[in-house]
Amino acid sequence: MSLPPLVFAAGVAIVVPSIIGLIMFRGLPSDLKPLSFLFVIHAVITIVQFFLAYKRINNIWTSHIYNIIEVALLLGIFSLWTDSRKARLIFWSIMGLYVILWIVAKVIFEQFDLAPVYTPMISRIILLTATIYIILFIGATTTERVLAGEPKFWFAAGFLLAYAGSLMFYGFKSLINDLPYDEIVKIWSIHWVVTILSNSFFIAGFVCVPLVRNTGGQLELAQ
Repeated sequence: MSLPPLVFAAGVAIVVPSIIGLIMFRGLPSDLKPLSFLFVIHAVITIVQFFLAYKRINNIWTSHIYNIIEVALLLGIFSLWTDSRKARLIFWSIMGLYVILWIVAKVIFEQFDLAPVYTPMISRIILLTATIYIILFIGATTTERVLAGEPKFWFAAGFLLAYAGSLMFYGFKSLINDLPYDEIVKIWSIHWVVTILSNSFFIAGFVCVPLVRNTGGQLELAQ
């Protein structure tokens, strides 16, 4: 059974930001460098998933592993992006609570050889809420240049799109899985398009970094 072209396009879209992040790593601000690690890990997990699926080997365990890495890294990154001590405390507290939940879930009711049910849904709610806060914070504090020239805005917008889309699919996953294969492919095509778009935003974020540096921290619109 051949995979739709959108699957491969989404896979490429996931890999590209990791490559750009590695190339630009030394020139990135300290609060953006951890994003490169997140994108690289995501790309590696995606490649492993494709390889295992090609070999007809169970690859579900990779989703379990990436889930905890994603929550821990992204909440840690967001804590670097805010000046609010209260927000940072909340991010780190939620991270700790989620790690405990994840461990308990794997020990009791979410086995590594079966698709996770509860932890991905909870993680999407957490990360979507955190991303909305970060976008509002960026909008309120970006005054010296246009918002479209702020790298963090593009990264946050990409995460917002990705988590809003994946939350919908996790929420209706049981219903989607009961549909005929052709219908499942049509619905998941939306997910793959969202993946491509969100990673395009990540690429835009990296593009903005040298623009901001070259203008001394300001990006002016052409008159």
